[in-house]
Amino acid sequence: MTIANETNLKTVIQGTLRELAAAAEIGLWFWPFSSEVIECSPTFAEMLGVESGSHHRLDSCLYAIDENDRETVRNAFEEAYNGRSVLSCEFRCTRSCGSVTWLALRGNAIKEADGSAVGVGGALQDVTEHKRVAAECEELVGREKLLREASENAIRVKDEFVAMVSHELRSPLNAILGWARIMQTKQIDTATLKHAVETIERSARAQSKLIEDLIDSARISTGKLRLESYPVDLKKVAASAVDIARLAAEAKEVELFLTMDLSPLEVVGDADRLQQV
Repeated sequence: MTIANETNLKTVIQGTLRELAAAAEIGLWFWPFSSEVIECSPTFAEMLGVESGSHHRLDSCLYAIDENDRETVRNAFEEAYNGRSVLSCEFRCTRSCGSVTWLALRGNAIKEADGSAVGVGGALQDVTEHKRVAAECEELVGREKLLREASENAIRVKDEFVAMVSHELRSPLNAILGWARIMQTKQIDTATLKHAVETIERSARAQSKLIEDLIDSARISTGKLRLESYPVDLKKVAASAVDIARLAAEAKEVELFLTMDLSPLEVVGDADRLQQV
């Protein structure tokens, strides 16, 4: 094959490659290290938003890039020049209409037969849609993570609530059983009997309320715990709590003492919840 035929064949191949790249919406470019000018295809110039033409100064190409990404691209070119190696970066270009386009610049060192690098060349591709899809996927992953954490937290809160109520059920039950046993095995005076009956009734009501809460524990999962708030004497609440716990404490040889003055201490709250506390 003659030199003329080789040159014609090379020209045909290069033209075909340019046409294929243009059809695929890929811009081709080449930056010789000996020059400040980038040789490019029409698609490259169009995507970058510079004037049509096959040769553009490096500075004019950089100027077309969003100012927030310009330094990143400049550094990528410098690294490619210093290392005689690959070039890879992504950046934004803002159009005159205000829309933002993401472009990916990829290139490899172009070497002579002796292995010395004479420049770097490659492709420019629009990755705006890819960025959009990636951002949507990241957002979906974030939402899924939040939903999973919320679900796990709801399960944890419900489990803690069930464990707390199960524990609280023992306290009024111990008071009921304890006073019932005393009433069956010991002779007690009228005042003590009245106190025992009141404690048993109060404990039974508290246990009934706890069972109701346990049945309706689904409300806890959704953060809809219902509180019945009204003016209550906090000292009476404390005294009731001590009465419920007293027999269980005495069974473990623990004495409970409650010391407070006679004046009421009124607050607005749920007496049953305060007693649990």
